[in-house]
Amino acid sequence: MLRWLNIKGKITPDWLGNLEGRAIYTHFNRECVDHLYTSKRLNSKFYEGTLDHYYPRDKIFVHIKEQAERSMSHFLSLARKCGAVTRGQNLIVSSLKDGSDIKYCFYAEDTSLRTVKLMEKNLENVKRIPFTKSSLANLFDGRDTAVFALNSSQLCEKIVFYIKVFEKFISGDIDANK
Repeated sequence: MLRWLNIKGKITPDWLGNLEGRAIYTHFNRECVDHLYTSKRLNSKFYEGTLDHYYPRDKIFVHIKEQAERSMSHFLSLARKCGAVTRGQNLIVSSLKDGSDIKYCFYAEDTSLRTVKLMEKNLENVKRIPFTKSSLANLFDGRDTAVFALNSSQLCEKIVFYIKVFEKFISGDIDANK
């Protein structure tokens, strides 16, 4: 759920959920967020007077996509530090042979067909994500990354959630709970 606050008369998304104040919540889908912008009947305890939004309606979806990318980068960093992510096709295949519990494997949209086939041959959950190798490098440590795998963990599930949010914002259908 996405948390929204009234801060000095402006409705603002509270991505981290750490701002003080009365809040309302929406799902990660276009209808709920749009309803927040079009509704004239929000709870009177939530606001009084003229309703305004911190982000204009045409910019809110871009903002949410950017926040999802930031969160995904944060959780990928944590996963790297605790050893829950493996990068590179050879390391992934080697980890599988060593008995690693890899749950998901993601590849950049400009990954070679040979690499994709190798991953699909060795893993079940192989998925293309809307990033290039160089944009994935920005999420990691600056080196181009075509493929990365996530071990089974709570961090893994958070990363997958934010990947879904990001993908849905790219495609225009933002129901990340699907």
